[in-house]
Amino acid sequence: MHKSPIAVADQLAGRLRELREHRRVSQDVLARASGVSRPTLAAMERGASNPRLSNLEQLAKALNVDVLDLLLCRPTSEQRPAKDESSARIAKNVNRLRVGLALSQESLSIASGHFRTYVGNLEHQRVNPSIGDLERIAKVLGVDVTRLLSPLTESDAERDMQKMVRRARSVSSAGSDQ
Repeated sequence: MHKSPIAVADQLAGRLRELREHRRVSQDVLARASGVSRPTLAAMERGASNPRLSNLEQLAKALNVDVLDLLLCRPTSEQRPAKDESSARIAKNVNRLRVGLALSQESLSIASGHFRTYVGNLEHQRVNPSIGDLERIAKVLGVDVTRLLSPLTESDAERDMQKMVRRARSVSSAGSDQ
């Protein structure tokens, strides 16, 4: 089941407020610590905004959690900044899911209501997506937006390495056939 962008904004609002209050900091203090303006932070906590990934990263860093913790309710013991950037995770996860569904970047862009080059730019980390952008892409890919933000597992990395080796072999064998 997919959450609507409104549900994702509400989920983000509740989690952000919960994390901030758990750390006993005011909106003013979190705004200063993160570099996100107080009105923007207040709008996020009301569920009245469609924040960009960069704002979520700033808030997560100031709260000493991963961006994923702004959407998921995980035990405090599991809340810590990730080792990799959320934009890199999104790029890898979108690519892996898109390729698995045999979709081109252009077809995913169009199906999710973006310009035809948007997914390519997302996969190359050239855009700063909003939660709404990610939600629309996740819906077309058949996953929840949190899946796009999830860290890559060891098996994901191993599969990527195997794909790279297969591609390199096919390129070298194609070159030797000429």
